[in-house]
Amino acid sequence: MDEVVTRLLEAERAARKLVDDAYNEAKRMEAEAKAKADDLSKKVYEEVIEGARKLAADEVKRIEEETLEEVKKVEEDLKKELENLKRTALKNFESAVKLVLDEVFKP
Repeated sequence: MDEVVTRLLEAERAARKLVDDAYNEAKRMEAEAKAKADDLSKKVYEEVIEGARKLAADEVKRIEEETLEEVKKVEEDLKKELENLKRTALKNFESAVKLVLDEVFKP
């Protein structure tokens, strides 16, 4: 009978060791999975941030190019307007000189 009890106790200890080993392995696997999930989460976050930065940089570049084109168009329009004003001023000056000369040489 002592041998049966001894064998039962040994079997219980072996079962307890198996349960403890399985528990420790499960904890190790859980920690490893959490670490991998954290790494993956960090990687995805960094990729999303990098994508957002690239989109923002592309948008800034597009806006800068559009703004430069608009500035060039405004400059061209202003040059044309300035030329028109110069022509108008010259015509007005010529008309004023003609009026003055007509008055000076009026009989």
